[in-house]
Amino acid sequence: MNERPNPENPVYSVHSEMEKEKKKLSFKYFFIFLIIGLFITAGILYFVNGPQEITASPSDSKLTALVVMASAIEDNFMYSAQPNNAYIEESTIYIYVEVKGVQQNKDGSVDVGEDIEITDSSGNEVFSRNDFVEDKNTYQVERTSMRFSNIIPSTGWNNGKYYAKIVINDRKAGKSLTKSISFTITEGSAEAINTLADLSSIIPDAKTARLVRQQTVWDPEGRIIDVLTFNQTIETDLSTLDLSRIIVDFKMPGRFAPGIYAVEIKYINLENGQSKSIKQNIEVTKGFEVSEMIFANSIDESYNFDVKPNSNYFQGEVVYVYMRIVDFEQPEINGQFSSKLVEDLYILNEAGDIVASQKRYLVVNELNAVKQDYYRTKSVFKADLLPGKYSVRAVFKDENSGKEAVREESFIIG
Repeated sequence: MNERPNPENPVYSVHSEMEKEKKKLSFKYFFIFLIIGLFITAGILYFVNGPQEITASPSDSKLTALVVMASAIEDNFMYSAQPNNAYIEESTIYIYVEVKGVQQNKDGSVDVGEDIEITDSSGNEVFSRNDFVEDKNTYQVERTSMRFSNIIPSTGWNNGKYYAKIVINDRKAGKSLTKSISFTITEGSAEAINTLADLSSIIPDAKTARLVRQQTVWDPEGRIIDVLTFNQTIETDLSTLDLSRIIVDFKMPGRFAPGIYAVEIKYINLENGQSKSIKQNIEVTKGFEVSEMIFANSIDESYNFDVKPNSNYFQGEVVYVYMRIVDFEQPEINGQFSSKLVEDLYILNEAGDIVASQKRYLVVNELNAVKQDYYRTKSVFKADLLPGKYSVRAVFKDENSGKEAVREESFIIG
């Protein structure tokens, strides 16, 4: 009769350990030979085929482009869509362009240019530039899309409707594509500085220049506001910048009282003492608005949130959006203050089409013992759409005043 080995038996234990060692040695040699085999195979493939190249994109691929009027475009090309494509007079116009189907050669090179022309409602040209943006780079990886940032000051333009014509020229494929989009410039109070400065005249040699940004803010009574006045040394390598198109931006913090504030942004080249100043009056007003809209990983019951880097979500992940609403009407009713807010929520694809929506997503109808400085909300939905660029548009209505506040921000499903 066969007897089951007893692990407690010393002889069996020694035998077992010896078998384990043999298995370890066998596996060790197998692993070593496997690695050697992989190196030999890789060497043969490299010798036969040479280094791997980028697969050239087909010349018959369709050239497409997305054009978005934006309120700002960051260095990483993340943008905030401009509500209703409406800008306040003298503000800076931002146009985001994303192109797909560009011809890319085997060496990774592309040759794409963008012409832009802006005309007013009468057809008069107010801005025109060929190759306003172009890309002649050679990339180590295949490019599925190319993104351009167009930043154009509207200084001196009249209020009214404008039309932007964008022409994408793929010179390697011999193709071009034209896209048009309209926007308006209206009268209003500027609550921020957002413009471009030409610093090339004060920086003849970018390699030796030492640049300082000096900011000074005066209150409506003409007194300097110390907390907003400071000097900042520019640490960026100036030789990597287009010194004729330096973005200058400033926004008054919301905690300051309504009124007219004077702001001066001065750039000083310490190497030669030359400077360039931008001066503007900022009007701080109180108006019903969505002052903050932030994509998050999570939002707890106290509205503490963890910011989502680059607003980038995986498909199927839960999307959290934190919003802060300010300056809504709160009439007094029997010794209490009424808040009546309604939110409609929309999800739009990169073409601007609504792919999901919910009317009256949030309804607030409260009576409070004291007036509220703000109201915080969170919108939660699942990113079960196809991968791509989308935006969330929140439309709030203050039923006590009849006013409407719109905020739209973009996010990515990867």
